[in-house]
Order: sequence, then C-alpha cells, then structure tokens
Amino acid sequence: MDSLGRILVLFLLTSLLLLECRADGLGFFWGFPTNFVQTTLAECSSMKIRLIPLNSSTTSLGVPPYYMMAYAEGGTTIVSHIGDDPDQLSWQVQNPKGSNLILTVVDSANSTGGFNTNFFTVVDGDTSCQPPAPTNPATVTPNVTTTIHTCEHWGLRVTGGVKPYQMSLVALSGQAVTNVTMGPDDEVFTFIDRANPGERLLAAVVDATGQWGISSMTVPSAGSKDTSCPGLDSLSHTLSQIQADQAAQSAAAAAKAKAKSTALALGIVFGLILPLFLAGGAFWWWRRRKSFLKGVVDGQDARPRPWDANMQERAERPSLNLDTSMVRVDNQNRRSATWVVDANNSPPRQTDSPTSIDMASTDLHASTVPTPFLTSTQVQSSVSMIRSPASQLPSAMSRSMSMARSPLGTPEAAVLTPNSTSPAATLTPAQRYRKVLEAYTEAQAARSRLASGSGSGSGNSTPIAGPSSRPLVQRSQSELRTNSRTFPPIPRRAGSSLRLPSVGAIPEVGPDIIIQHRDGGIVEELPPPYPADSRYPATPGPPPTPAPPPTPPSSSYAPPGGLTPAPRRPRPPQSPPRAGSVGFTSGSSPAP
Repeated sequence: MDSLGRILVLFLLTSLLLLECRADGLGFFWGFPTNFVQTTLAECSSMKIRLIPLNSSTTSLGVPPYYMMAYAEGGTTIVSHIGDDPDQLSWQVQNPKGSNLILTVVDSANSTGGFNTNFFTVVDGDTSCQPPAPTNPATVTPNVTTTIHTCEHWGLRVTGGVKPYQMSLVALSGQAVTNVTMGPDDEVFTFIDRANPGERLLAAVVDATGQWGISSMTVPSAGSKDTSCPGLDSLSHTLSQIQADQAAQSAAAAAKAKAKSTALALGIVFGLILPLFLAGGAFWWWRRRKSFLKGVVDGQDARPRPWDANMQERAERPSLNLDTSMVRVDNQNRRSATWVVDANNSPPRQTDSPTSIDMASTDLHASTVPTPFLTSTQVQSSVSMIRSPASQLPSAMSRSMSMARSPLGTPEAAVLTPNSTSPAATLTPAQRYRKVLEAYTEAQAARSRLASGSGSGSGNSTPIAGPSSRPLVQRSQSELRTNSRTFPPIPRRAGSSLRLPSVGAIPEVGPDIIIQHRDGGIVEELPPPYPADSRYPATPGPPPTPAPPPTPPSSSYAPPGGLTPAPRRPRPPQSPPRAGSVGFTSGSSPAP
C-alpha cells in the first residue's frame, strides 16, 4: 500500500507539472477580397474578410464568433473580434505603422484558417483606433536570432508581465498555432524546432492577466523535413535551473576540451616524441655496441691482447732525442762524441757522429752503463772532457749518459739536484760553468806538476791506468801563466751551442786542488771548487808539515816556446784517504 501511495503522489505531481501544449488545427481558409493583391496595410483601415471551406466536399466554415490574430514581429500581438457571420466579417488594422504582421483567423473552437505566406507591412494612416501601449508587458527574448535547424533547441526567456505565461509559436506559411502554458514559476521555455524547413518562426507571449506581450523576431528554420524529433520534448524551466544547466554544460564542455587536449598531448608524446626517443636510444645502443665490438669503450681501446713484456717495457720508457752540441777546443770546431747504448748489443759503442738516443728502444741497466776510469796525467783535448751545464740531461739518466760519454764528466754530475746545504743551489748556470772551467784548469796544472815530478825521478812520464784513444795535449804551467788572459762570460742564446776558448786562455786562480784515491790516481769527474766558508769546515786532521823543495824537472820535458818552467809548489805529505772518501776543502790537504 505504501508503494501504491507513492506512485499516486508521483502521478499527481507529474500531471501538475506537465505543460498544456496544444496545436490549433486547420478548419478552413480565409482571405481578403478577390481583387486585393497588396502587401501593405494602412493604419486604422478596414478590410473585408472572407472564409473558404477546406475542400469542395464540405461547407464547414468553423464555429463563430471569429477573431483576427495579428502577430507583430518584435511588437505586441493584437487580437480583434471580426464578427459572427461568416459572410459579414470585417477587420480594422490597429497595429502601429512599421509593423510586420503574420495574420490568421481563429474561430471559437480554436480552429485556424492558416497563415499568410508573406508579411503584411503597416504603413502610415489614422492612429485613432490604436489601443494604448501596455504597461510592464511580458517580453520574449530568444537565445538564437539566426537560422535554427530541425529538432534543435530554441531557448526563449520571458521577462515582465504576470506569471504564469503562455507561449504561442507561429510560422509564416504555417497551418497551426502551437500554444504552450508554462509552469507557475517558470520563465524560460525551450522549444524543439519541428517547423518545416523554409518557414520563419515567431514566439508570442501572454501573461496571466491576458495581456499580450512583445513577441520575438522571426527566425528562419532549416534542416531535415523529418520533424518528428523522437525523444525530444519542449520544456519550461526556472532561471536558476537554466543557469545550473548552463554551468554543468560549460563544465562538461571544458572537461571535454581538456580531455581532447590531453588526448592530443598523449598522442603527440606517444606517437611522436616517444618513438623518437626510442629511436635515439636504439641508435645510441647501436653505436655503443658497434664501438664495443671494435674494442672501444668510452673512447678507449679495450680490446683484449696477449701479454707482451717487450711491449710493456717499451711503453713505460720515454723517448728522448739528444742534439749534438759544438764546442771549441784548441781553436778547432769539433762535434761532441755521443754514446749509443743499443738494447740488442750489450757492449756499448762510441761513435763520433751525432746520434739520437731512443729511450723507448734502449735498455739502460747498471751493468751496461760505462763506469768512469782513471786517465793519464796528460791533458786530453777531446771535447767530451768539458760540457756545458745547460746541455746536461735533467734526470739521473743524464748522469749515466754523461759518464758513458766522456771520462771527464761535468762537475755537476754529483750535484745535479741542488739542495739547501749545497752552495751550488745558489749559483746560476753561467757561474757554475765558470767553476767547471776553473776546476778543469786546476786539474790540468796538477797533472802537469805530477808529470814533472815523476819525470825528475824516472825521466819519463808514466800515465796512470785508464784507456784513452783521444789525442793528448801537453802544456806546462808556465805556458798557461804566460799566455793567460781573462775569459769573459759568454751569453747563451736559444738554439746556439757553447763555445769554449783555448785551454791556454783559462787563467789559474786559487790554490791547486788534488783528489787522491787509494791507488794515487786522479779522478776527472771534479765538482766545482767550494770557497772556504764557515758552513763547510775543513775535515779535522793534523796540520800539514812543510816538505823539502822539489827537484827540478827532468830534461825529458821542455816547455814549448823556450819558456822557463815555473817552480813547483811544495807538495804536502799525503795520507791515504779513507775508502770511498773524496771530500776536501779548497786550499787544504785531503782529509785523513
């Protein structure tokens, strides 16, 4: 029973909310007098109206009384009583000038006589018959003022007047009038276009007091001839409902547009960008795979190879080329001899031509590096006896090569890397080179004196052990003093070689320096003479005892040029040096 009651309540509410919508059907035809062909009507003019049966089989002309419905486009609709006798009907034009009228005759049974095919336009005339303008009339405002298509929604909003409203929809060349009664609070009517294509639609309104309002402008209809429009109904709504519906429609349209844009973006990403990205990744993988197959990983050769000790040894040794330098000895230009150590031949060989040393193909071991040897007391004229400090190799390899190249190495061989306790650390290359020349001169003078001393005892100059195939130069100390001159410093230039003046041009400065080994020989690898300094005290030992005057040199040695040999300086007594000791102080005797 409860469910049945609910059904009855719902039925009653539905019946109350349903719009009263009826169409007045065609019952007859009407027209002006036969000879009337005008389309204009003067204000307050009277026109005869005649009724015509629908066909020859009937004589029905409707049910009197009869009324003329004058629908003005954008104006007020005026309804006029035209008579009760179908043969004596007359209508007076009450619409103001400028009105475009759609006319039809309606009987008391709401049957119509059809509508004219063209507008009748009201022109200037007498205005005494026109009714006063209504106050606060209802006004119809359509949402579409251009063409409306079949089965489309035509929104009509009504403002003013008194609710509820009744809408009347007519069309030029139409045959019926559609009357719709709206809800008690409704003010918006949505009409479904069911007019035939080519007709012009007009909406008129009348309020609850029976006062006709201002009609809409006519809108042409177009589209399909099928005007059934199933599932679509004309409805009335309140304004709040319409606004809510419009907001929902706007949100739906925005969501649809967003979904469309999202779909478009996804289509671009997955259809264009992602394939390009995958293609780029595949190309990078292919390039990397190709490089890996070639053995190249991150730009480096990573191909596996069998172990080769020779290749590894050659790769670890640098390559260095040594240029040949030119020096001047005894006013003669000679190229310095270069030692070449070959990895394939263990014994070293010496050549007199400029040679490059390839460190990558040379095996320099301690067993193959030539060791220094003792030379005779004769003065050697080979250029390998004196070398410029600037031409030395900057590493321990240079010292090894220096010892291999000449019996008389550079004085810097032992102090190639200066330290804080060595005076050589504060000397420039030019100063150290002059020290080399001074030391070399002192060594020559010492050898000459030793040769003279040994000649006085045996009459011959006996050389000390040491192989040498170079030409010998003999000079006396007096000749060195007679022909001595000041040796100016020679500036070095880039790309040029050091020039060494004549041996006789090097003056003797300072006391003699003698280094003795246990066998009594003289080592030619002399360090630069160190000045007497408090930082380098002499080696403690007994003070030297004066020796008897030396005997004159033997007649086997005669100084060249008729020079008288200078008297030799007394030779201090020598004590056997300690094993491996070569330290000394300038001007003092060897340390015990």
